[in-house]
Amino acid sequence: MPTSFEYPRQQVVYELASALAAARVVPVGLFHRAQDLFGDEGIVDVTVLMGWFTGVSLTLMAYDVPSNATGLRQ
Repeated sequence: MPTSFEYPRQQVVYELASALAAARVVPVGLFHRAQDLFGDEGIVDVTVLMGWFTGVSLTLMAYDVPSNATGLRQ
């Protein structure tokens, strides 16, 4: 379900992440709002963080790690 945030930066990150996760093109207006708030570096940061956490999630799924798993003692 869509949500809203008090701060414009949070709202744009949410909308940008939602657009990227939906496997569709980021709307031009949203892209320009993100660019105005974060610059190109910030857009890249959001994209890279999403990719990193997607990679972690896929790895956990591949190894069928349960949601309540704890770390190993070393």
